[in-house]
Amino acid sequence: MKKRNLFRVFVLAALAAGAVFSATSCTEENNGTDPSSETAAVCGVVKDTYGNNLEDVDVIIRTTDSSKEVVAQTKTRYDGTFAVPVVPSNAGFVSFEKEGYSKVSITISKEQFSEGAVFLSPVLEFASASITGRVLNALENNTPFAGVSVSIGVQNLTTGADGVYEFKNLTLQDYTLTITKAGCATITKTIKVEDFDEEGRAVLEDIMLGGKEILPGLSAQDLKDTPKWYINEYRGGYGNGGGEKDWSTVFMSAQFQRWVGGWEMQNEGCTLRFTNEPAKADDVNMDVFNTFTYGSKLITEDNRIMSVNVRCHQATDENPAYWGVQVVDLSAAEPVAVKIGGDNGISKHTNGDYSTYDFDLGEYVGKEVIIAIGRYVHHEGEWNQLCISHVSFASARIERDAFLESAGAEEVKTGWHMTKEEVRSMMPNPRTKLIGYTPSGVNVQTKGNPAYKNWAGTGHICSEWGFQYVSKDTEPLAGEGFVFKTRSNVNANYDVPESYFYSKLSIAAGHNTVKVHMRNFSGSEPTTCSVAAITTDGEMHFLYPAASSVVDDLKAVEGTDCFEFIHEKGGLDVPDEYGVFVFDLSEYNGQDVVFTLAVHKGAVRGGEQKICLHSIDIE
Repeated sequence: MKKRNLFRVFVLAALAAGAVFSATSCTEENNGTDPSSETAAVCGVVKDTYGNNLEDVDVIIRTTDSSKEVVAQTKTRYDGTFAVPVVPSNAGFVSFEKEGYSKVSITISKEQFSEGAVFLSPVLEFASASITGRVLNALENNTPFAGVSVSIGVQNLTTGADGVYEFKNLTLQDYTLTITKAGCATITKTIKVEDFDEEGRAVLEDIMLGGKEILPGLSAQDLKDTPKWYINEYRGGYGNGGGEKDWSTVFMSAQFQRWVGGWEMQNEGCTLRFTNEPAKADDVNMDVFNTFTYGSKLITEDNRIMSVNVRCHQATDENPAYWGVQVVDLSAAEPVAVKIGGDNGISKHTNGDYSTYDFDLGEYVGKEVIIAIGRYVHHEGEWNQLCISHVSFASARIERDAFLESAGAEEVKTGWHMTKEEVRSMMPNPRTKLIGYTPSGVNVQTKGNPAYKNWAGTGHICSEWGFQYVSKDTEPLAGEGFVFKTRSNVNANYDVPESYFYSKLSIAAGHNTVKVHMRNFSGSEPTTCSVAAITTDGEMHFLYPAASSVVDDLKAVEGTDCFEFIHEKGGLDVPDEYGVFVFDLSEYNGQDVVFTLAVHKGAVRGGEQKICLHSIDIE
């Protein structure tokens, strides 16, 4: 919605009287009152955020004591000006209110009163947006739920007999909606600017409250919108001593988009801590997670074994880290969190060495279930940390540094580390717009709080697609976009890439064209790429761009499945200058295919060849 159009009716021609209105006229309104009488004239002009003068704004002056007694009230004139000739010094609280705009309040100090005249120039922001919805009682056949507290920031409402809530006079921005009721799990919903329609209204789906808490703070209704674990392999950690598979590969911290409680990125992996450290007596519970991460996963015969590789800080044989996996089947008549694996559902790790634990999800084959990995508090004063290095889903156990084919599955192409099992069991990702650059406002430190911890939910490709390390790691925080690249001074290899992005896509009309926006960093040496569609039978079908903005410096590499290009233009300040490469997948309409974008070492030995990925659009 364009705010400027909404303000059009308020734009007035500037008049000379309004243009010269100032503190001078405020003094004139004082009519010679002696400043020692502790009164003053209060005058001013009210504008909107575009500089337009606002008419008919209520100007209300109240005392500054707890009574907030109204001592004077007026409205702004056609030119936005107002004047109250005599205001006592104990009435220094002035509010400006107009339907469709945010309220503004100003407090006048004693020093300002002593001058005998006070000039105010508040700016009111357009605020006629609204958020509305309804809360239903999940325990009473989804009937309207009265008496529920609904809040956005400092604004609070209570639902009536119809269960409806409505926040009015809102500015257009992101909001977090919180729904609370004694005895019920608290629910939070995020409303984005794009959720408001052209009239400024955000109408939310019915919220079911009162359901039984299944995971800490989460009912079955809450779990229905759990982010999906689309791919079958995740790695965490900065990488110990130089990287390879652990360094900037699958970005577990971004892919696992829901982390609850105390956790952080560490060199050794994504680390589950405690909400209190050391743990308090009230935290002790060997049935309910204290800190956990969770996601939704479709289980098949090809990915039924979940392998989790962990190590610890400060754990010993006498003081192990108690942790485990819980599964929630939302299709059950009474969904509950079920412990699996370990000793009666509890796993224990005792040292700083990495070990792999496997969990059999066979009873859930054919179902999409919620899987949670979490920590239990065993005793008061407990302190240790559990670092998760590698989580994988395959037909057999996968060790820490192994690729999925180590379970005995066949690769789609030798050296790619993508198995036919993975192609079959990967979940289609419906997202149509992805970015490779770090969004504005996201922390970009490389240590302590890396950007990829905060990519979750931003549409960043590393929080949505898989990234497969083969021979070379990445530059995840380059300013122009996500950079993945080749090694230096190695022989050309057009069969096996250095690394690649991948995702399963459901191909259909309106969802069968992939546009990749990217560049390289050389005006003389090309970057070599391949793009493929892998069908569910495990066959790779390589694609050449059906169209491209790069014309003269794009060509197929003869005798291979690759193409190469030179295009140095493009940056975050000039996004339209990236090269655009269009791939037509319409021949796969009605099918699910795994789409891959790979970088290969080309014929030039020299230094690294790079792809700088700005964004991908699927349309």
